[in-house]
Amino acid sequence: MLHTKDSNPYTSHMSAKTAAALILTCLCILGAIGAAWMYTHRLMPLQRAADERVQQESAAAEQAQRAANEQRIQKLKAASDQYRQALKDPSAYFGHDFDVTKLSYALVDITGDHIPEMLIKAEHEKAMSEIHIFSSRGKEADMVATDTPLYEGHASVGGDDTTFQIGREPKEILQNEYPYNSQSITSTEYKLVKGKLIRKQQWTYAKNNVPKQLSQDRWRPSSDITFTSASDTSLLDNMVKGED
Repeated sequence: MLHTKDSNPYTSHMSAKTAAALILTCLCILGAIGAAWMYTHRLMPLQRAADERVQQESAAAEQAQRAANEQRIQKLKAASDQYRQALKDPSAYFGHDFDVTKLSYALVDITGDHIPEMLIKAEHEKAMSEIHIFSSRGKEADMVATDTPLYEGHASVGGDDTTFQIGREPKEILQNEYPYNSQSITSTEYKLVKGKLIRKQQWTYAKNNVPKQLSQDRWRPSSDITFTSASDTSLLDNMVKGED
């Protein structure tokens, strides 16, 4: 095959490859420009809007949580103030036939509303202790006290014995009676409703034949409850701090 003086097949071949590379490079550049434009004008605003929504929702949730915490603290403070007043003069809320030798109290959330009830224990020298339950929902002047007490201890030396238990489910209370010189036990279940002990059910059974409804999985013994002297208001102080 004959070639002209200025014709070089290798030169022509290299020029075609160069042109293809340039075209591919241009296409890549155009693709990158298009992607950048898409991100800048379409995706970035959408992402920015989504991020702003997340921030707004997070801020709103934090604000709602702060408001709920403040409201809870206010309710606890109102309840604490009412309980403190009851401790100063418990005779304004309940009377008794015997001289009180010791007055103590405990805080237990019986109703499950995250505002603990106050249990005031009035101990007598020759009688079983009386436990009066005070309930507050954290609103002004809404505190109520049970009109009948629970009992704990001995009626007299060698007399009947009594204990009480708090249910692991809200509002449940159990009063246990152990008659002197008897192998039977009587347990009465109450519900604490609006400051009143409402009798729900009663069992009489042998000591070695406890009904399944009275399983320890359902009830907390009173020995688990720590009573503090009425002159020590630290429990009420900690209650307002949410440390009950």
